[in-house]
Amino acid sequence: MRKLNTMTREAFEMAVVAAMDTISVDDCKAWVTNAGYTIN
Repeated sequence: MRKLNTMTREAFEMAVVAAMDTISVDDCKAWVTNAGYTIN
């Protein structure tokens, strides 16, 4: 997101959507596990 132009609210929201699209299920599982939680 740092590389994207986010000078307007709309541009910021589009950048957030683009960033969220890059996060995989495995990324989420790793983050939860790293935070100390167990995934059943």
